[in-house]
Amino acid sequence: MAEEEVGVAGEESLEAGAREGGPQRCGLLIERAKTYSMMKRFDEAIADLTEVLRLDPGNDIVWGRRGELYRRTGRFQEAVADFDRAIEIDPEYTYAIGSRGQAYEALGRFGEALADYNRAIELTPDEVWLLSERAGLLRKVERYDDAETDLIRAMMLAPEDTDLYNARGELYYQVNRYDDAITDFSHALSMEPNNVWALVSRGETYRMMDKINEGLGDLNHALQLEPDNERALGSRGAILHKLHRDEEAMADLTRAIEIDPEYTWAYVRRGEVLRSLGRYEESLVDINRAMELDGGADG
Repeated sequence: MAEEEVGVAGEESLEAGAREGGPQRCGLLIERAKTYSMMKRFDEAIADLTEVLRLDPGNDIVWGRRGELYRRTGRFQEAVADFDRAIEIDPEYTYAIGSRGQAYEALGRFGEALADYNRAIELTPDEVWLLSERAGLLRKVERYDDAETDLIRAMMLAPEDTDLYNARGELYYQVNRYDDAITDFSHALSMEPNNVWALVSRGETYRMMDKINEGLGDLNHALQLEPDNERALGSRGAILHKLHRDEEAMADLTRAIEIDPEYTWAYVRRGEVLRSLGRYEESLVDINRAMELDGGADG
């Protein structure tokens, strides 16, 4: 009987705390927000965290969590504002600093993003995700050697992380070091044989090396695993065009564009196929669309 009375008293206390908006209610809201986030019900998660911040405006962790939800949902300005607030409360809040860098990068504010990544890495030098994020930005601004250095450092910390090998492979692909790219994608695949990103990237690299059969094999494998992967469809379409299998190439490239109507590279490749078929007006439509999307495309 005593245990039952204690339980009832505990429930009453919990209920009272929730009604009064005290720490217990904040804790419950945070827990529910975590669940909503896992369910990808981000608006509801944000609403719960907003209520927590109304009750506890000095909670730097919650400012950081809501900022991350804003970032994940593409609300980058709001994300920056939340991360700013978190960092005001705790100037060494590494997660908020690095995440603000990601938001700045998404906004094209590369200088501010790099400053945040540098500061976060200064505070926590062995955070793999920060090194990887900074490497991605350095690659964007064509500081390839520095990007490679960050990725090598991250690999030393996390040698089994396939994403790091994929990232370095993409870097090597970008600077035309195709053999090195193949090595990294192959290493990623030795750890995860069905890694679609690595299969597509290696297949595309083989295409650039004119290793058509190897490239086609990788892309076919990727599409068996993920039939609507637009990168795989686009790259296979380009290979099929090289093999003069233009109707099949058209089908792949058209499907890639259906999946991603802003896939500039696929418009260019389909324009090439249409031109080879003598369908010049349609080819111009595709090339003009590619130009509208980004002012020109190479590939």
